[in-house]
Amino acid sequence: MAFDSEGTLGVVRARRSIQQLRDLGVVIPRPVGEALNRLDALADRAPQLPPPADLIEATLDGDPDKITTAAVEAATFEARRTAHAAAMQVAGRAVSDTLRASKKPVLEALTRLARQHADKIRQADTYGDTTVEQLVVRGDHDGAATVAARTAHAQALNRLQSLADRTLGEWLPVEDPASVEA
Repeated sequence: MAFDSEGTLGVVRARRSIQQLRDLGVVIPRPVGEALNRLDALADRAPQLPPPADLIEATLDGDPDKITTAAVEAATFEARRTAHAAAMQVAGRAVSDTLRASKKPVLEALTRLARQHADKIRQADTYGDTTVEQLVVRGDHDGAATVAARTAHAQALNRLQSLADRTLGEWLPVEDPASVEA
């Protein structure tokens, strides 16, 4: 499922996906960063429920402008909160749409990472059925480390494919060596 699905969850997924890309060292294209900054600025402007004391104090002061301002703030809070939530969905979708429109450098970076993991898997597969223990006994500690890391590389490759599918709507052009028949 793509992260631009409806609701607040779409905003959360968009932020999480961008953070996952950054954690991988993927440079986020400038338009995506700008869309994310707009989303953050909008989030910072979320309407706050005014304390009831504001209207009471304005009434005690007797200032009609303060009374009107406090009353309007209190009376329109729910409508402003609903509009803000809808605006957050639109801004979250804009992050998703901008990422997909600017996906080429992200796709290239993820593909480079995926190929590195696929190469490590193929390298480990050259040891066939030789176990880590057998390699250690032989003194081939580099080979043992390579074979021991195979599962981690396979998991990383799968995670990269999933991330690309979720964030970019595309699979990486990297074949999983485990899916290739010998």
